[in-house]
Amino acid sequence: MIMKLLRTFALGKFAAICAVLGFAATATATTATIHVVVAPYSYYGSVSPNYDGQTLANNAKGYTMTAKAKSGYYFTHWTVLGVQISATNKTKLTFSVTNTNELTFIANFADKQKPVLAITSPANNSVLTNPASPTILISGTASDNDLVTNVVCNWIGQDSTNLTVLSGNHFNSWWVSLTLSPGTNYVLAYAVDRSGLCSKTNKLKLVYAAAPTALAGVTINTTNQSAPYFISFSSGTNGTFSDGMDVGSYTYKKTGSLTGKLVLRYEAPPSASNSDMVYLRFTNATAGIFSNTNDTDGDGFTNSSFTLTMITNSLALTDLTGGASILMNYADGTNHSVLTFLTSPTVSSDAATNWVALAKPLTLPLDADYPGNVLDRVKVTFNHLKNYSGTWTNKAPVTLPGTVADIGTSNSVTVLLDKFSYDSNNDNYSVATNSLLTILSFCYTNYSDTLTNGGSGTFTYTNYSDLGSLLKLSRDNTNEFYILTFTDASTNGTFYSENYAVGGGLAGTDSGTFYVEAPPEVNSPSSVTATNGQTVTFSVTATGSQPLGFQWQSSATNTTGWKNLEDITNDWGSVISGSVSNSLTISDITTNDIGYYQVIVTNAFGSVTSSTPAKLTITLIPVITSQPQAVTLNTNDTSATFSVAATGLQPLSYQWLSGTNQLVEGSTNYLYYAKAYDVTTTNLNIESIATNNFSASFHVIVSNDYGRVTSSVVSLTFTNSSGITPGN
Repeated sequence: MIMKLLRTFALGKFAAICAVLGFAATATATTATIHVVVAPYSYYGSVSPNYDGQTLANNAKGYTMTAKAKSGYYFTHWTVLGVQISATNKTKLTFSVTNTNELTFIANFADKQKPVLAITSPANNSVLTNPASPTILISGTASDNDLVTNVVCNWIGQDSTNLTVLSGNHFNSWWVSLTLSPGTNYVLAYAVDRSGLCSKTNKLKLVYAAAPTALAGVTINTTNQSAPYFISFSSGTNGTFSDGMDVGSYTYKKTGSLTGKLVLRYEAPPSASNSDMVYLRFTNATAGIFSNTNDTDGDGFTNSSFTLTMITNSLALTDLTGGASILMNYADGTNHSVLTFLTSPTVSSDAATNWVALAKPLTLPLDADYPGNVLDRVKVTFNHLKNYSGTWTNKAPVTLPGTVADIGTSNSVTVLLDKFSYDSNNDNYSVATNSLLTILSFCYTNYSDTLTNGGSGTFTYTNYSDLGSLLKLSRDNTNEFYILTFTDASTNGTFYSENYAVGGGLAGTDSGTFYVEAPPEVNSPSSVTATNGQTVTFSVTATGSQPLGFQWQSSATNTTGWKNLEDITNDWGSVISGSVSNSLTISDITTNDIGYYQVIVTNAFGSVTSSTPAKLTITLIPVITSQPQAVTLNTNDTSATFSVAATGLQPLSYQWLSGTNQLVEGSTNYLYYAKAYDVTTTNLNIESIATNNFSASFHVIVSNDYGRVTSSVVSLTFTNSSGITPGN
């Protein structure tokens, strides 16, 4: 084939090519400059020997060059003077120099290695449960033996689209922003290198679970009914709710990534149906379809669209005491009513008895005169201890109702509780001091165009959600159920009410607006005993119309010299924070912080000071905060460490002992089979244990200038040790 080519083209470019192939007819003394190029990129391969830039002379044997591809590439062909040599994949080239024309040889290579792409975040099959935002960042890496020029991402959800991929380093790392659609989303991604080769396609599955796992602190508002409707929830998957006309309890269960099942059990008013089963289908994190399967009355409740709103601040009053008054304005505009609630006093002690027999009247010392009357209904808070197999365990406090039997002349009241079944051999109750004696009686005045009258009765107030509460009034042989929906923090709102004659049926309904004036009430903080350098916290619970303001004060004597505190670092080093909140914290306490602490709570309708100041006592002697622990060694172990932690006025001194004997640094005294080190520090080290039958007991005495304290006694033993005790 080559010989035929030479005969056909005796001159010109092809003659030069033939000379390259080694078929020159003459051998005159000529030289030529050689150029060698590796294409398309120099790192695809190499040529050996490489005559690039050299001047070669003709010789009888000619010259050879061999092309070699690097890993991930392959050789395709030679190109000489712009013409491809037909012997494709033949890496070895032989040529001769026949004239002085420059010769250019191109070794051509191609890429055979596909790029590699990985999606690093989020993990495949991730489920995003009701995120704050459905927009997420997907990131990954791409690599290639050459250069990645593009990463292609395609999203398949409710729609499908190509995504814009960003990168700062040739897609070695890349990212893309994606707004998920509710339900299942897929992302398909692959990398492309500059040779056009594509990686395998990576598939990422993401489930946007728009349905929440719980309904704590949210409100569902329907939007396409004849009248607006909402449900506000208290907490978690089980709790209480209010909806403007009803209150009750609920259970919620997430049934799928987009669906939830809600069971509403109505408790008041009496006309409310027993329960509703509601299915929620979320089209995103804050909206969906609201379907009531029990809609037999055609009220438009089925398939209503809804929005889900988070409640950032609780609007409803959690309790209704403390001299509060409520102005009820009825919708017809002809009358209104003022309800007044008495200020609850604080129980100042438990009447000098720890355990109380609930079957007997309780005489309770108060911080002020009782403001009500005999036969008032009240609630008393008790601390509760439960006996489990001989061990008394603290349980949650309980609040028990009763009736005022007598009002003392010196800030005391006698209460007879309703039930006595709480008292048993396994339960003990003590009156919770510094707790409020909640008064359940109220006074009222009714106003109309033609009549003004008043009276008293009893009430119960129960908070059901961040927006709503139930106020039940018993007066004048009627029971009235007010569903209160707060539209402003603890102050304004709307109501729906139903009135029932005692022993009779529904007598009428009302609606309107209300306005609450609730002065603040607050319990007293508890006293604290701590050691120098610790952190202490005083906390209170306050009720009343929002917003509530707090100001903590301190006094060295509990009688005079009360001063307002502020968030500062004191000159003596302690740090005060929370001075205008319901929790005061003092860090790094010193003896300068010893004293009494109280808080003043204010709102638009008054102020109140916690009745019993809390006392901060600092123990100067050391206090062990972490006891040493026993150590069990394995065969051939030769060392052990015991540690203690303590606080107290510095400096603290430590002395470790074995039995009654003080250990000596680096000595076998009293141990015989081991040596003791660091015997006057927080960490005792026992080393050079010479026998696996060794055992001993240790404790430490921590002391300072004000006293000393001894730790618990702990042992050192070996597994299966027969126990050679020091000194035996």
